[in-house]
Amino acid sequence: LEAISSADWFPDGRSVLVCGNELGRASRCYVQSLAGTPLRPVTPEGTTGGLVSPDARAVIAVDSTKRYSLYPLVGDSTHAIPALTPDDQVVRWSPDGRTLWVARISEITVRVERLDLATGRRQPLIEGRRDQPRRIGMFAVAIADDPRVYAYQAGYRVSHLFVVEGVH
Repeated sequence: LEAISSADWFPDGRSVLVCGNELGRASRCYVQSLAGTPLRPVTPEGTTGGLVSPDARAVIAVDSTKRYSLYPLVGDSTHAIPALTPDDQVVRWSPDGRTLWVARISEITVRVERLDLATGRRQPLIEGRRDQPRRIGMFAVAIADDPRVYAYQAGYRVSHLFVVEGVH
């Protein structure tokens, strides 16, 4: 692969889901066995950010229009997840595989919700306010199997613009 945008271990630890692109191609997700077999594509081109389900039967990934879909690794067919919006950032699957933990990051708040895949129902897990709302440019959250245990990273960039006159 020319570039890798994300990776996620399979539950058995024998394979990795790698999302990236081949030279001159759009990004997609592949299964890479640690046994060294060739990459096997599992999502269409234009997808990234893949996460493997806890039962290793499916992958959730997002396309270039920020629509999320569930891509089966065993049987079934691909289907969209309409309850996820372009404003959502999938953090991880719940350990039972029935829900997703989804971050919604606005100018003022950071909210992580539990999204039931069967019903589309959302329940809040974590909510916080940003100290300096307009300055945060990066945000990442990691959640343990017990959602009461989490870590987050926030950072910001500062830029200065100068007007210089009279320089020849």
